[in-house]
Amino acid sequence: MGGRRLATTVVVVLLLLTGLPLVPGLVPEASAQDETPDNLMINPGFERAYDEPTFGPRPIYWHPEPQWPPDDTEMFQDGRYHHNGSNSIMISMVGVSPDEEARWYQSQNAEGGATVPFGGWVRADLEEGSRLVLRVIVNDDSRRMIDSREVSLEDDQPLWVELRGEPFVLANDTARIRMECVLLGPGTVWFDDVYVGIPTDMSNPPFVVSVPPLEATL
Repeated sequence: MGGRRLATTVVVVLLLLTGLPLVPGLVPEASAQDETPDNLMINPGFERAYDEPTFGPRPIYWHPEPQWPPDDTEMFQDGRYHHNGSNSIMISMVGVSPDEEARWYQSQNAEGGATVPFGGWVRADLEEGSRLVLRVIVNDDSRRMIDSREVSLEDDQPLWVELRGEPFVLANDTARIRMECVLLGPGTVWFDDVYVGIPTDMSNPPFVVSVPPLEATL
């Protein structure tokens, strides 16, 4: 009898030390690692949109450039392909030169001094010499460009892949930051889950504390 009481005491002490519930088989919830800075972009997954009579669905907070795409260019929210959620944004150009650009962009206020990564999930069907580009432009309070970064893809990519730019430090006089999803040259490209200032969940996975055995023997 004394041995059983001692074994029970050991089990209770182990449970108290680990902070685990006293219910066998109950696994604690996953807890995130470190908190990350907020994504400066609004509607980065392009889920919210409005219907534009001429061009179809357009993502809210994002602007096309050119504002009125020519006949050889299509730009709209695309529900056929997506990384997460149910939509992405698409740009398609045909019969254009490799240096011609079309882009979706968004500008937001940004505080200086922060270290921010940037990137997003993309897929592409590119013609020779064309590129898909994620570009960040940083302006001061006089709207003068003080920094510009980009990461690009030059080959066809039929599956979603993440393009990730090197983190950079925002200058202290930063006032606006602009994210551009760009197609350079003929082809068709898609963008989803873009970010400036926060890594994707793939780069900050949760960790789970395993449950030790709930019985012990002397």
